[in-house]
Amino acid sequence: MQVLDTVEDKGLEAVASHCPLLEELRVFPADPSDPDVVLGENIGVTDAGFIAVSRGCPKLHYVLYFCRQMTNAAVATVVQNCPNFTHFRLCILKPCQPDYTTNEPMDEAFGSVVKRCTNLTRLSVSGLLTDLAFEYIGKYAKNLEFLSLAFVGSSDKSMQCLMSGCPKIRQFDLANREVMDESAEWRLKYDQELQKSNVCAKELAEIQKIWGFSTFASKLGN
Repeated sequence: MQVLDTVEDKGLEAVASHCPLLEELRVFPADPSDPDVVLGENIGVTDAGFIAVSRGCPKLHYVLYFCRQMTNAAVATVVQNCPNFTHFRLCILKPCQPDYTTNEPMDEAFGSVVKRCTNLTRLSVSGLLTDLAFEYIGKYAKNLEFLSLAFVGSSDKSMQCLMSGCPKIRQFDLANREVMDESAEWRLKYDQELQKSNVCAKELAEIQKIWGFSTFASKLGN
């Protein structure tokens, strides 16, 4: 399933209620170029929506989740509910954003992911991180093959932890290009389909207008 974050948490709660067999979820930002965008009262999706989906969709094994705030506790709950993640891609849009409830780094969040999800092969990390997060990854993510550092920096120590601790790793995305490219590509497809839908709706309205007029004229003739 692929959605824009304009569905908000209520939309994700609906997904959780009606899609118990869901295995893959991608939540893209409505405007990835602006991490502070607010559309009306919409702030996109939050940790609450993430938790709701994890509770309602225990078979989830792939997630790409763009958001503007997250907590360590929420991520820990998500992976407790869905321990079979092979792809966990959390992208907090605002660079170096800490846990918004405690103001602590997001180290424990990703520590929870790599400890709990032993089949993890692809990981995107984001938010405020220290070397501790990379120590967790190097220690526990033994099947990791792809790592994206989404909106975060990295020290020499963190790179050493990854290189020495993740023997299967094949690719680093230090600039988060892959995630943002996927978001932009999907949004382009969404806009194209929306344009086609609007054209079809307009044509249908014209047909209904003509058909209605013809029916009205036929009734007058009778």
